[in-house]
Amino acid sequence: MKPIIPVLLIALSGSVGAVDFQSCAFTPKQTEENPYPELEAFQHCASYHDKYLEITDEHWRQLNFDENQLTSLFTHGQYFYIKPDRSYLPVITYDNGADYFQEGLTRSLLNGKIAFYNRDFKLVLAPSFDWAWPFQNGKAKVCNGCVLTQVDAEHTGLTGGTWGYIDKQGNMIEPLN
Repeated sequence: MKPIIPVLLIALSGSVGAVDFQSCAFTPKQTEENPYPELEAFQHCASYHDKYLEITDEHWRQLNFDENQLTSLFTHGQYFYIKPDRSYLPVITYDNGADYFQEGLTRSLLNGKIAFYNRDFKLVLAPSFDWAWPFQNGKAKVCNGCVLTQVDAEHTGLTGGTWGYIDKQGNMIEPLN
């Protein structure tokens, strides 16, 4: 019976480190063969499990970081901003891509609410609204109690709730209801 135990342990330990890499999409680095890179899909590229993002080394080397040392990547139904140090921030999908940085901030879902982060991935405004639009001219339109509804086959909208505008400190500056 003793020889069976080591064999069993080896068999069990072999599956512990297995990572299920799935497809992802990103804009690769510019090369001579690809002087004008665009968004491309790649197979067996990334894994996202229990809030942990892992990208294969092969695909990591192809990531195209911008002047702010950021790139975006889509995998497992989620957009992420990524930095060269492998830190990442999951962000909401907006206009068929990763949410834009507007006035230095991007939006992410945190505990089911919208939170605002800066380019260093530091939380700037804690999540306290069900939805928030990007900041424009120092204010963002927000709502609580609003519900996401299907407008047509490709678009969703928000209905109901209490709406207003907040400043960059999260203070309600202009209630709308």
